[in-house]
Amino acid sequence: NLLAGAGKDGILYVVDADNMGKTSLADLNNPAANYAKLKSPPIWFTFFPGFGVNAAPNNIRDLDQLFLGRTHHQHGSPVYWNNKIYCWGENSNLRAFSIDAAGKLTFLGRSEEVASPFAPVPPGGMPGGMMCLSANGTQDGVLWACVPDEDANKKRSNGRVFAFDASDFSTTLPDGDHHIRRIWMSDTYAYNKFNVPVVNGGRLYVPTYSGTVDVFGG
Repeated sequence: NLLAGAGKDGILYVVDADNMGKTSLADLNNPAANYAKLKSPPIWFTFFPGFGVNAAPNNIRDLDQLFLGRTHHQHGSPVYWNNKIYCWGENSNLRAFSIDAAGKLTFLGRSEEVASPFAPVPPGGMPGGMMCLSANGTQDGVLWACVPDEDANKKRSNGRVFAFDASDFSTTLPDGDHHIRRIWMSDTYAYNKFNVPVVNGGRLYVPTYSGTVDVFGG
């Protein structure tokens, strides 16, 4: 009975679906008490600005983050599978968290790949990774993501489709974070903003700005 959601600030909030808190305008004058209505404290979801930056500040204006000269807004829907939540914000990596029955979130790992790696800085590029997941029940999870190479906000950008092992966090990156391992990458294509890949019947369908739908088979 949990609901989890994130917005453009890149912060994830978890609420009790049976007792969502009924926040009123007056509650915003006491942020600490309002955050206490959540199932667990808010967390930085699409990126990590450092241990000294609070995801639950007393002044919401403190959430206006431009980290390392880039925005990290959440545009695509997160994906839930097997007690894990995956997200891919703009100018950021694929990131994975575990979630327990009490709503507690624990960071599991991130991809080495970054959305819009060739966008100018600042502010970087939009809109991050658009994702889906295929699996055999709780086994063999594959996270699929359509990701732009440049800033797809006001122009057409090339992009790529990535496939990741959704459950293997055994390796680490040079900075010590656990690694979400890429298992496949497509050639570049005319990236179609906000459109998610679709898996059905053993095939992967990817809409493009070339007026086609690319279809991949196993």
